Amino acid sequence: MKLNEALSLRLKELCRQYGLTAHGLAIKGGVASSTIGNIIKMRCSSAQLKFIAAVCDGPDISLREFFSAEYFEKGNLED
Repeated sequence: MKLNEALSLRLKELCRQYGLTAHGLAIKGGVASSTIGNIIKMRCSSAQLKFIAAVCDGPDISLREFFSAEYFEKGNLED
């Protein structure tokens, strides 16, 4: 799985888990809604860690929790 696919999948999971829309996740994390949308739609190849940290603030999870999904484990990501 490519990194942009993994990030998209994780954001979708967080939205479902916390009952948020992509826009709601953006508001709670204090990031632009278009940024969340672009990552979910895989329009960018990667995201800055500061963006991911801001997204984690919305549902009040740690970066460790964000990256705990098995598809982020070594060997599951490709270039």
